[in-house]
Amino acid sequence: MAQVIVIASAESVRLCRPAPGISLAQVVADLHRDGVLVGPPLILEEADLPASRARRHAWRLRNGRIVEDPTVPDPPDPKQALREEIASATTIAALKAALLKVLG
Repeated sequence: MAQVIVIASAESVRLCRPAPGISLAQVVADLHRDGVLVGPPLILEEADLPASRARRHAWRLRNGRIVEDPTVPDPPDPKQALREEIASATTIAALKAALLKVLG
């Protein structure tokens, strides 16, 4: 199973996977040199990551493991406000204005 380097902050978890032919040690050295990684790296097996990637934005590092934090809300859908505007249109003019936003 492949290994990943975990780069964690208080609000997010990022993963770094070595490219084919690049050693894990070389990637760690590059991350240290670039200032991305400070201190010793946390290296996990792919199998230790949460199975679902759907809520990856909610992954947090807890006690050396990556877990999904259920208190993190899903990001808002960027088109939801437009859908609501179209649904609430009561006149042809209002519907036309909302549709023009979609079409640009």
